[in-house]
Amino acid sequence: MENSVAAYTNPFEILNRKLDRLETTLQIICGNLPKPKEEKQPDPEELLSLKEVAVILKIPVNTARYYITTRNLPAAKAGKEFKIKRCELQDWIDTEYLKKGPKTQEESVDGNRNIASGAMRSKFLAKSNQK
Repeated sequence: MENSVAAYTNPFEILNRKLDRLETTLQIICGNLPKPKEEKQPDPEELLSLKEVAVILKIPVNTARYYITTRNLPAAKAGKEFKIKRCELQDWIDTEYLKKGPKTQEESVDGNRNIASGAMRSKFLAKSNQK
């Protein structure tokens, strides 16, 4: 019986030891963490790829490519890729993109008449008018 009494340890002592170790570990971690970095402003002269522009505008890459030809998105061709300056993109967004906005569904149906022809187009228009 004496052996079982000697092996018995106060549970609060165990908790205190574990809390002390946890506190020490937290002090080590907090002392070694790097200081938070300040967010840098993006370079206005940075050249963006078409994929990056599509992510910024939240549109597909092919739509961004289409905007270069139809909506005057300023871009320069570098090899096989288009590159767009961040400042020019921002100016274009402020003047062209936000002014016209993305096409609504009605504009898309009317603007795409040349895609579907004849019976297919009338069938599509009939379905859209029923909704």
